[in-house]
Amino acid sequence: KMASIEIDGVNGVIKNTTSDADITIKGNDGGSEISALTLDMSDAGTATFNHDIKLGDNSKTIFGASEDLQIYHDGSNSIIKDAGTGSIEIQSDGTGVFLQKSASEYLARFLTDSSVDLYYDNTKKFLTSSTGINLPVDGDSIKFGADSEIVLTHVHDTGLMIDSSGDTSL
Repeated sequence: KMASIEIDGVNGVIKNTTSDADITIKGNDGGSEISALTLDMSDAGTATFNHDIKLGDNSKTIFGASEDLQIYHDGSNSIIKDAGTGSIEIQSDGTGVFLQKSASEYLARFLTDSSVDLYYDNTKKFLTSSTGINLPVDGDSIKFGADSEIVLTHVHDTGLMIDSSGDTSL
């Protein structure tokens, strides 16, 4: 059976009248035919793009009936905005979730069923383990108080050094 395509110029509708048949937008790229966009009608119109989706500054990708999640660039900042009633959840069944400055510099790593590692200038400074928190580098400190009244410093040969200043007592 031959596919039937109906174009309704009054309402601006393109409709494939064949049950579960896809709608594909094709073009010519340097002499080669490409499928730029396919709408899968057997999957409620799931869109598959052959390449990037580009939006200008302040143009948003919006998710949810009430614009609950928005992702956009405002010309200066890249923004992921939760405008709904829930929270933003980042989930991973893989190695974990990484925050990076670039592909080669970590800010933080949240490892699945393992540690949370925090970095300063790509050097691991703080991590969690099954037994607590760790300072992995000799000389690193945890400071308490607005003026660092108590300082705990990791010293490899002698263990933990505790320093208090001001009126604070240990």
